[in-house]
Amino acid sequence: MSMNKDDGDELFSVFVKKVRDLNKSIRWVGIANQSGILIKQTYREGLKPLLTSEENLEYAANTIARHKERIKYEAKIGKLEYSLVKHEKVNRMMIPINDNNYYYFLLFTLDVEEIDYDNIVKEKIIPFAERERHIFFDSKPQ
Repeated sequence: MSMNKDDGDELFSVFVKKVRDLNKSIRWVGIANQSGILIKQTYREGLKPLLTSEENLEYAANTIARHKERIKYEAKIGKLEYSLVKHEKVNRMMIPINDNNYYYFLLFTLDVEEIDYDNIVKEKIIPFAERERHIFFDSKPQ
């Protein structure tokens, strides 16, 4: 079954909102494609963002570019489960979602005070993304 662009946009929009609502410490969620283009993003209700939307676009592109550089080491160190970058004001995370070498990336930020990030990622976000990953590849551009 083929999906039109509007169907894919709505699915991505629902996806990022559902991820955002998985834990109260999630501040921002975005989906980027393998070219580093931020497709959808959402903020926690009432949040004063640290970065502008334009800065989030640049962040997504840079994060995906850095990840592509590290892929060459996967044969030796294994596939990336998720990455975490701790800043003074926020924790930034990335989870690759792939299908036969086509990648999407789930990007999100957590409150800096959150110390249980590993459990949040491994017990909530990754299982949710695995259950819902079909939306990325059912709507993938051909």
